[in-house]
Amino acid sequence: MKKVVYTIFVLFCFMLTSNLFAQKELGKVGEIFTKEEANKLFGKVNSVVKIKVDELKKAIQSVDKYVMFKMAGDNALVTDSKRNIKMGPQNYRLAAGDVMHLYSKSVLEELLSKSSEEYVSLEMRDEVFTVTYGTVTLERSVHCPPFCD
Repeated sequence: MKKVVYTIFVLFCFMLTSNLFAQKELGKVGEIFTKEEANKLFGKVNSVVKIKVDELKKAIQSVDKYVMFKMAGDNALVTDSKRNIKMGPQNYRLAAGDVMHLYSKSVLEELLSKSSEEYVSLEMRDEVFTVTYGTVTLERSVHCPPFCD
């Protein structure tokens, strides 16, 4: 009996996983927190790169559903889900194993509608990457790889 239950469980997990990757649809990715909540939940900010909000908005206009970020030293990279650079050093070469932080474009746009400041902050904390704009912070990103669109 245990063997049957185990087999059914394994098959269910396989179907669920293969369905996710077959659809290549991650759903809504990202959650908006107050800056205070983010500091409590995710710890202090260790490094920051600030980018102009207008430039970010322009960069994501041609992005379909997902936006990805990477901090590369003092620079920020913004790409679409296929790793095409939309903002940042155009000569930067992304390696296949370079981990990027993926968010839904709609959640990022929601974050950018909550303030009128000139800059948005891309932040590395102890364990997570966050995007802060005004008094709100975006987190709950998906790492790419392994989860890429």
